Amino acid sequence: MKTHPDHVTALERGLDVLRVMSNTGVPLTITTIASVTGLPRATVRRSLMTLERTGYARKGGALYWLTEKVQTFRATPMPSERAA
Repeated sequence: MKTHPDHVTALERGLDVLRVMSNTGVPLTITTIASVTGLPRATVRRSLMTLERTGYARKGGALYWLTEKVQTFRATPMPSERAA
């Protein structure tokens, strides 16, 4: 399947990692996230390192979890949710 020229694969993969972490709600290893997403471990590792550097994830030992900063995505209502 061809992707659209404006498609950003790295972003899509990072969102996959975020989705898995958000849906489980418990700390996960790189291996577990890779298994659930079907992404290579190296891809998951890079995504997690980026999330950690930007404050959206934390690491303890081999486990990663999301921080409260992720909640900022829903801090304000979407335009479609605002009263008219």
